[in-house]
Amino acid sequence: RPLLRVMVAAGVVLSDPATAVRVNPDGHGQALIYPYYTARSTVGGHAFVTALSVTNVSSRPKAVRVRILEGRAGASVLDFNLFLNAYDVWTAGIVAAGPGAGIFSADNSCTTPQVSRSATAATQFRNFLYVGDTLGDSLDRTYEGFFEILEMGAIDPESPLGMSVTHALDYSGYNTSKPSCTGLPLTDAVPAGLSRPTGGLVGNASYININEGTDFSIDAIA
Repeated sequence: RPLLRVMVAAGVVLSDPATAVRVNPDGHGQALIYPYYTARSTVGGHAFVTALSVTNVSSRPKAVRVRILEGRAGASVLDFNLFLNAYDVWTAGIVAAGPGAGIFSADNSCTTPQVSRSATAATQFRNFLYVGDTLGDSLDRTYEGFFEILEMGAIDPESPLGMSVTHALDYSGYNTSKPSCTGLPLTDAVPAGLSRPTGGLVGNASYININEGTDFSIDAIA
């Protein structure tokens, strides 16, 4: 199984037991809730694209969990680990992908499992966790839902994990080269260099339908 499912719950909920979980009106947090996504088509046959972003405004790299859930019962249709560099912005698009929806990202930040870089061959959402729940087994359910991005931990930039997820530098700052993404943890064992969550995630989503002339945005709940 992918890394640190237990640490998601333990880190996000228990890292600050004095305050527990609260909504941050400043929009920064350890957990981001994006209340809606859609890749559904209008009556005219024009599909929406949900463009999303998450920003790490802290000076340390982050390991985060991305969980995408369909809208009828909140069943997970895709989840993966994302590794953000210090001050990194990760962007992606949720699009119609044949029967059902999928996600792609042209961003160079490391993901495990790897997310497709192509909008025409997006990583497809799956119905494994809702088949047989009486609400319908079709992938049509994946066209709408919501998603969460949860910080699993801050990463020591000098650790092997930190160096493998850090983008190369040039004189102008972060360039377009891809981090090595080597040796990323694939088990529940806590890797060296990972410490408790510290917050500093900010998110946004936009709902775009070019043919319908629609484009509006929301901020994630932090």
